[in-house]
Amino acid sequence: MSKIFISYSHEDDLLLKEFLPFKKTLERDGLVAVWTDKEIKTGDEWRKKIKEAMDAANTAILFISQSFLASEFIYNEELPPLLDAHLNRGLTILPVFVSPFDEEAAKISFKDPKTGEEKIIDLAGFQGFASPDHTLEQWESLERKNIFRALNKRIRELSQHPPDPPTKQTSVPDRQQKTGTPAVRSDVLSFLDERLPGLRMLRVEGGVFTMGDDDLGDRSKPKHQVQLSPFYLAETPVTNQQYGRFLQDTGHREPRSWREKKYSDLQQPVVGVDWNDAMKFCKWLSKESGKEFFLPTEAQWEYAARGTDGRRFPWGNDDPTLEHACFGQQRDKPALVGQYPAGRGPFGHLDLAGNVWEWCRDVWDANAYQKRALFVAKDPLVTEGDQNVHPVRGGSWSAGFRPPGRLPPRHPCGLPRRQSGLSPRRPRQPWSLIFFVFLIFGSRGRSPLVL
Repeated sequence: MSKIFISYSHEDDLLLKEFLPFKKTLERDGLVAVWTDKEIKTGDEWRKKIKEAMDAANTAILFISQSFLASEFIYNEELPPLLDAHLNRGLTILPVFVSPFDEEAAKISFKDPKTGEEKIIDLAGFQGFASPDHTLEQWESLERKNIFRALNKRIRELSQHPPDPPTKQTSVPDRQQKTGTPAVRSDVLSFLDERLPGLRMLRVEGGVFTMGDDDLGDRSKPKHQVQLSPFYLAETPVTNQQYGRFLQDTGHREPRSWREKKYSDLQQPVVGVDWNDAMKFCKWLSKESGKEFFLPTEAQWEYAARGTDGRRFPWGNDDPTLEHACFGQQRDKPALVGQYPAGRGPFGHLDLAGNVWEWCRDVWDANAYQKRALFVAKDPLVTEGDQNVHPVRGGSWSAGFRPPGRLPPRHPCGLPRRQSGLSPRRPRQPWSLIFFVFLIFGSRGRSPLVL
């Protein structure tokens, strides 16, 4: 049974009460024991009771607001032991972003009781429920209930599949994940290095984020909440060298631009690849590795590019420069992969903006965002619509960022018609496979395990 400690400010009582009916169903099902200070009875030593509850907990839900951060008791008595437990005994932190707050105040400094080392943990850097930019208070009642439903589901998952205790190499969420220049994560997968040199898979923690942008036109409206399970995503675009191994092993037809000199450097992203080619590459890689590889869904792509803080670009909110990305006809060909470290995304990925357009797994539906605007969509994948049209994201070396100050909006791309048995590519817009993703599947075959 999971034991859950809820830390909150009494000024946020009304929103906590909205969660209590969800809490009761968890307790009734015998999955969890949830503790709040409302369990303290008259005559109890309340400080002792709170400490005992924190020591017993394996999950902590933090209802984060400005009042929460301003509370001296929470700051001095609750957060230090909870964060220490997160680092040293695997306590899971589940933030719920209740109302707008000063994000600088969310960087909590405390002394590790074991080492005496001063540490800083950024609460806004955790993947949570709602987001620092679109908090519970800003959602309507129905939408808040859907967020609490997603929280309940996560708690149920944790009660059935508790996370492993942390090792000495456990990484700590910090402001690096929000500035756009994080260090490469320690849990990079390298098991395919021998088959595909340079391939690095970075883990993306699951969470709830705000997808879409009301300032990018009808295709990107409305902003809405999406919950994603953890996944791994390639750090950089798929290169000509890596794609060449696929061609060599399978005899698959070459991209139309394959032998053009300006597209042929081994470390350039492969171009001229249509959606079906990309899917066949993933199928081949799945067979070779024994893992399930796919193109990323559109939601996975946007989450990897924007994180939970609603940033305008993968690296943050600064306007793009020649150090961030290859865009705006700086050159007449794509750059080598990984040449713009200043453009790293919130989870460490490179080249998410500019260089080459990137295929997503979904079928194109211009109204997909409207259809899921009133609930928190879990791992959305659009499968209904024109099967020959799919979203591409990110922009290319030949295009600027339009409108200024934003990543290019989602864009539909149709597959070329076959002529005389060939599949001609569009020479002026060489779409690329770019990023791909894999999930590890359990015995049921379709439900991804919590990684």
